[in-house]
Amino acid sequence: MAQAKSAQAERKPVHEIRRGAVKACIWENAGENGTFFKFTVHKLYKQGDDWKTTASFGAGDVAKLSTVLLQVEDWINAQAKPAKKVA
Repeated sequence: MAQAKSAQAERKPVHEIRRGAVKACIWENAGENGTFFKFTVHKLYKQGDDWKTTASFGAGDVAKLSTVLLQVEDWINAQAKPAKKVA
């Protein structure tokens, strides 16, 4: 069990998108039907000398959050579609 926790702690997102303090991490997962993606969203803030994260957002975060979520959708969709050939 300790090995599973340590492997999970070392796992890194395949892509990150950030606008100001709002950050999304996109995670690649393997499933029975192939690769799929999930994401987490959080806000960074500094408390004293330490950087922390929260999943709580205020009204001032809505525009950045909206932009980040749209970019997450675009990135995930781009991974699923083959590149178009230019003639």
